Amino acid sequence: GGQGASLLHPALVRENVSPSMAAVQHESFGPIVTMERASDESNAVSRANESYLGLSASVWSNSRKRARRVAARVEAGSVAINDHLMQHGMAETPWGGYKESSMGRTHGRTGLESMTKQKVVVESRFKRSPHQIWWLPNGPRSYRVVTSILPLLYGPHRIRAFAALVPAFLRSLFRTPKEPR
Repeated sequence: GGQGASLLHPALVRENVSPSMAAVQHESFGPIVTMERASDESNAVSRANESYLGLSASVWSNSRKRARRVAARVEAGSVAINDHLMQHGMAETPWGGYKESSMGRTHGRTGLESMTKQKVVVESRFKRSPHQIWWLPNGPRSYRVVTSILPLLYGPHRIRAFAALVPAFLRSLFRTPKEPR
């Protein structure tokens, strides 16, 4: 072989491994597949979820319904049904793991959003008001305003509620900051 050929090793498949074996306990990042027999579906899911890792998983079954049920219970960032690692080549799907397998996500909308910083900047539209109505301290006037707003938003007599709210709103625009609420 040419240069680098010695870096490629054949895939290693280990059957009937025990949960304590190094191939099961540690990430190898190599072509290693371990297979364990499980007594039933719940036992298989429990054993898979015992791992401190959870980057990707595969569920293999002749029954799509059963495979989907198992896939929903496996604690992994992605689960392929009757395939393996197909999801990593799908740029539109998020890629990342659970537990100690990765931090954050790449690919897809979630991956793109994880590479951004979100910021919200707000400014009061009521420049003359000393502070927002929901800030403390509040008093009887604040209570009247809030109890007028709720029927305006959710009540059956919205026009009447609006008429009751207008005077309180106008007073708030011309109130001095030291006036009690």
